[in-house]
Amino acid sequence: MSSIFMWIYVKFIDNSMIQQILDKQREEFETRGMSDDQIDQAMSMTEKFTTPEMMLVFGLIGGVVIITLLGLVMSLFTQNKNPDAVV
Repeated sequence: MSSIFMWIYVKFIDNSMIQQILDKQREEFETRGMSDDQIDQAMSMTEKFTTPEMMLVFGLIGGVVIITLLGLVMSLFTQNKNPDAVV
């Protein structure tokens, strides 16, 4: 749900959010002392992954991974050690 909300928000409501993210990332690269060529190369990769569609895809994939891991951890604690025992 949050991935879909974020996609709608970034795509239709606040288009400037992606530019704010990119500006913040450029500042971070500059504080690391990267050269202009390195910053330009890094920013070109960053721009590819900060589109609303890519944010939606990564959010959905991340949600599936987290829910799967959570389900596996919960099954460790709730599994029946002796399936023949009467509960």
